[in-house]
Amino acid sequence: MNPGAEVDVAPSQKPGLIAPIWHTGLVLAVIAVVTLVAIQMGGTSTAGQNRHGGIPLYVSLMLSEWAFFYFAYAGTRKRIALRELIGLRWRGRAAFIRSVLIAIGFWFIWEGSGRAMHWLLGPSDTRNVTSMLPRTVLEIIVWILLSFSAGICEEFVYRGYLQRQFAAITGSTAAGLILQAVVFGVSHGYQGWKQVIIICVLGALFGLLAYWRKSLVPGMGVHTWADIYGGWLNP
Repeated sequence: MNPGAEVDVAPSQKPGLIAPIWHTGLVLAVIAVVTLVAIQMGGTSTAGQNRHGGIPLYVSLMLSEWAFFYFAYAGTRKRIALRELIGLRWRGRAAFIRSVLIAIGFWFIWEGSGRAMHWLLGPSDTRNVTSMLPRTVLEIIVWILLSFSAGICEEFVYRGYLQRQFAAITGSTAAGLILQAVVFGVSHGYQGWKQVIIICVLGALFGLLAYWRKSLVPGMGVHTWADIYGGWLNP
């Protein structure tokens, strides 16, 4: 292959299930159980009560994120390659710069949409979220690692796995996008109903980005930065 040639590996546009239906049922069941447990436990409101701060929580969340990533991947690996599902693209410096600029522009749209939704719905009780934010240097470092884990794993599960699987099941790309956004929002139910609505909208925006770019990579980058910015730089 010519070293200067472009390599473009994007998600296949062929319709079809990317995992067995029973596996998707298990994925949704895990999300439901975790969500209910988080609601019962008050979300992350107890994070700051541990003498070690939020680090034990951050580490446990990282492990659960990657475990869920692998569980979703395990259901797809016999039907679609991981590179294809993620949509890895290597198209030269110009394409890379363009992707970065698109991601930056999308982040402003994402952030503006979130702020607009907060303005429309009014203030909500976010104590169970703010209590887990990092305070020490070590907590900040682990928080950044957690943000990378959440950005990669959640985009893979919701925009990669569920969005495409729902689209295949319903025969509708729009339905796939909407359904994954609803599941994404509801999975944050411990934050309250206002946050659920806001996160549904933000999840739909991530779904649009993934569909438009035919890749999860930009969304992974924006999701990671949004968590770092929201949790550390702009608490």
